[in-house]
Amino acid sequence: MPTISISHEIAGVLTDATSVELATADAAYGVKRNDTDAVVVASGVAMDHLDTGLYSHTFDDDDLDLTYTYSLKIVYGGVTSYTTGTIVGASTPSAALHLTAGTMVDRIEAAYGWSDPTEAQSAQALNDLNDGYRRFLRGEHFTDEGRLVYYAWNWLRPLAQLSIGGAVTGIATGVADTDLITATTSIFDPSMVGLSITVADVDSFDIAGYTSGTVVSVDDGDDFAGKAVSVPSKGIYDLPADFGGLLGAFLYQHSGSDRPAIEERPPEWIQAQWRKDKVLGPPRYYALVPAAFVAATGQRWQAWLYPLPDEARVLRYRYRVLANALTDDPAVYPLGGPDASDAIMEAGLAAMERSRNVLNGPHEQEYHKHMRALVALDSAAYAAGDAPEALDMGVEV
Repeated sequence: MPTISISHEIAGVLTDATSVELATADAAYGVKRNDTDAVVVASGVAMDHLDTGLYSHTFDDDDLDLTYTYSLKIVYGGVTSYTTGTIVGASTPSAALHLTAGTMVDRIEAAYGWSDPTEAQSAQALNDLNDGYRRFLRGEHFTDEGRLVYYAWNWLRPLAQLSIGGAVTGIATGVADTDLITATTSIFDPSMVGLSITVADVDSFDIAGYTSGTVVSVDDGDDFAGKAVSVPSKGIYDLPADFGGLLGAFLYQHSGSDRPAIEERPPEWIQAQWRKDKVLGPPRYYALVPAAFVAATGQRWQAWLYPLPDEARVLRYRYRVLANALTDDPAVYPLGGPDASDAIMEAGLAAMERSRNVLNGPHEQEYHKHMRALVALDSAAYAAGDAPEALDMGVEV
């Protein structure tokens, strides 16, 4: 995960600013992707105060080989200044160290003796690889004592952050003396009825009705043309594409925050609170809600929050990764990093051995050797007292 770090100096001496935030003057973003302009950190998120004059902020980097632009709002001595910079995210691992799924399939085909494999043979090799990959992901291996155990990988329960914005903003069009606010882009949804919408240089109005993603009606008329509008966040946030379950709870990131962990509630309870009132404030409750299933992308999840966020904040959480099946593609890298490549390769070759009725062949034995070494390495990466115990399956060899 990329980390933005800055130092604030006055006359060459590290000095605390009044405040340091990731923000732009028009509240458009804190951090955004350069390729799509998608906002990854909302405007108004405070930087973590590390020490005198030192600040940082770490954010999620879901894709590889991306460059981000960030904007800093620094307040000191009654003066507000803005500055921008760029930061590069994680890069594609070196193919020389990290075997791709395509390379692994090629090696399994070669082990079968298929120099010019048919489509069916390539499919068999890919099935063998995914059979082995599933074993690897669940940490299945025999210990030195011959016990079959499953192990929970550290990197399959990553820490992540959820940027929650205080408001949705846009620009209105329209004519004088109308009670309809028409935005230039789709920013509205039905849950906003009853919330207060602020129109720059005009006033605040209650949203009386929803027409579409670009049109709402308000409780009074005015000239809204060309004005900036702002409405509180709807409290629904998409979780990572590989989200497979929450481990623990959502926690507030802000330094020195004494707010407790956010409590889980059923989705129906959250919806009932939204209908009952439109309270704004630091969210205290959440629900995990499965989004509509799409065959092309699989199951996705959302976090619903209540109260609706009143300002930009960041929540920290740990989740269980739901891995996708591998495809025969030279650009697809299995999870686990370069250190795991040999174990996954041997797991795939062991599946090939089993298809030939070789149940404890050399690749099967090599797989367990690599797994024991990887488990020892991964256990050392856990914080003291946080390493998981392997789940004993009650099988001996």
